[in-house]
Amino acid sequence: MKRTIALFFLFLGLTAAYSQNLKERQAIAGLDFGWAEKRIADNYGSAVKISVDAPSFAGDMDAISYAASRGSDIAANAIATICDDKLGKEALVAKKLTSIVLVNNAKKKPTVAIANGTMTLTIGFSSDDNHFSEQELTSAIEDLL
Repeated sequence: MKRTIALFFLFLGLTAAYSQNLKERQAIAGLDFGWAEKRIADNYGSAVKISVDAPSFAGDMDAISYAASRGSDIAANAIATICDDKLGKEALVAKKLTSIVLVNNAKKKPTVAIANGTMTLTIGFSSDDNHFSEQELTSAIEDLL
């Protein structure tokens, strides 16, 4: 019984840690990645859906406000640059990219991974120095191809 109660409070604590207030949920719902998705489709040749890992943005309105400029826009430009080169485009298309997930984590260095058709971009969106420049992300993606 004590174990069940402890697990319940652990779950409740984890849920509370990742819950977002109304303004955060509204800000995430209002994010528009249309420009980036169009830029990717125009260069990559097929649709790629961009989304955010909402729990990782909990409590960080600044990060939400930078999701497009430091996340989707940089990713779209990096993908366009890679696709400008025929071999680069072929290598990226071979990964069968269908989605990009933006993850907010200011505590670790910026990372990018591609697995099962999903590119995961993990950066500190509200940090001034914990995110990729366009050239850095281009290079990091190329290293994965």
